[in-house]
Amino acid sequence: MAELRRPASPRPRLLSRPISEGEANVQQGGVWGLVQVSDSNLQAFPSVHLNWDLNDEMKLRLSANTGAARPDYRDLRPNFSISDTSESISGGNPAAGPEKAIGLDAYFEWYRPDGSFLSIGAYYKDLSDVLFDVRLPRFGRDILNTPDVDRSEYAFSTVDNGGEGFIRGLEFSVAQTMDAYVEPLSLPDWVGGFGARANLTLNESEATTPDGRTVGLPGASDVIYNLALSYERYGFSSRISWQHRSEWLEAVGGGDILGDSFWDEVGRLDFKASYAFNDNAEIYFNANNLLNEAGIRYQGEADRVSEYETFGSRYMIGLRLNF
Repeated sequence: MAELRRPASPRPRLLSRPISEGEANVQQGGVWGLVQVSDSNLQAFPSVHLNWDLNDEMKLRLSANTGAARPDYRDLRPNFSISDTSESISGGNPAAGPEKAIGLDAYFEWYRPDGSFLSIGAYYKDLSDVLFDVRLPRFGRDILNTPDVDRSEYAFSTVDNGGEGFIRGLEFSVAQTMDAYVEPLSLPDWVGGFGARANLTLNESEATTPDGRTVGLPGASDVIYNLALSYERYGFSSRISWQHRSEWLEAVGGGDILGDSFWDEVGRLDFKASYAFNDNAEIYFNANNLLNEAGIRYQGEADRVSEYETFGSRYMIGLRLNF
């Protein structure tokens, strides 16, 4: 496993590198006041892609690429919430910069005459300024101070950039329908409507937190897979699918005994069906989360559950008209 270079200093870089303009009214000691931040930067993302037809059925796709993921708007705006009782501040961080990536991808695709599809891919992305949901030990600025209250030393829950990291992995995808076997095997025509699809992603990742620790990349599960069975014939279309992902890091803790926050592994069973009367009218039915799988969040260890939520199944029926 690669050794990551840690930042020279683990101190937070709050509001030291603003990349946008923003303002918000913030309540400080019962009085509302306007907080403003502003600045800008420019990013360029060159990429090279190669698509090579090995033959009529097989393709090779190679890519060297760069990119960036900016924080969400709600994570950038200076929408601070202050608690003088607990000496804490939460809200956006206008200084949070984009998470940058340099990646290499290689994919092999095989489109078989029998209607099946096979894909195998590998990828590696080198990351910098990785974004984390964090609880910083101190706010570090005087913009929220009042003459009688110094809030610069309050704890701050926000989004901030960490150090370097990487994510690498393998992806597998296969799909098959029965269409190509109807005539050779003298099967009834309706049998040709059946199909199956499977996807598997295996990840390995690391990232350096703002306080210099090494953890898994936020939001990245080690294993993700999808299985689906489908039927499409005579205007009728249906699919039942199972999606599963292993646990993943949600947020970095503030150095207390509870530790970092994780979402536990979760699966989901969905079903959808539709029938097209003609080119202009279609009725559809969707059923999501049929098994009512729970979302479980925990702190540090799986037995320290901090949130357990279920939302039930959801059903939708409708008529779609096209003109």
